[in-house]
Amino acid sequence: MTDYLNWASDDIKKTISSRFYNFLKTYLNMHQVWTIKVSNDVYKFDRKSLQYLVKEGLKQEFYDYKILHISYPSNEIIDFNKSEFFIDFRINYLNNLSVEGISKSYFLNLKDKIVKINSNEDFEVFFLDLKSEKKIIVPKKIVFNLSRNKNEIFRFFSSINNLSGYYVTENLKNKTKKEGFTGLNFKPIEDILPNVEIEII
Repeated sequence: MTDYLNWASDDIKKTISSRFYNFLKTYLNMHQVWTIKVSNDVYKFDRKSLQYLVKEGLKQEFYDYKILHISYPSNEIIDFNKSEFFIDFRINYLNNLSVEGISKSYFLNLKDKIVKINSNEDFEVFFLDLKSEKKIIVPKKIVFNLSRNKNEIFRFFSSINNLSGYYVTENLKNKTKKEGFTGLNFKPIEDILPNVEIEII
């Protein structure tokens, strides 16, 4: 059983061990937490009886875990005035998307589709308005102003694909590694959106 359960987590809430929560809570601002019991993996599906049976030689055990939810997401870390966005039909965007991300040549055909967005509120309005037209906002360059956030760990919400989630500072990441917490996978901001230019100021 790891300290972080990826399969029981999403962009809004995280399932973590009690030990990990006790470590994190000194870094957390307003948040909610629920105590749950998580069982070890002892069941297998029996196709003959169509039932879940306990695996031979294993005993079911329960562990204390916490569901963590940071109450108010941060929406101000993107400098929209310095970022670049385009509008395109969703189907055209998807046709140019691969496992490596969006191709660089794709943006060359979008020069006349640039859209000026000044804030996260602007982005959300555009996002909702374009939905009915089967169009999306495509980021070409995103500028992060991390000086706007003073927390070691925070939840970020955005309708930009793959950006929503939990973010930590380099300092907190190093501390969690030093403490030996398991199940965690950290990804640099620069690697979140392949082929989208990322700048941190």
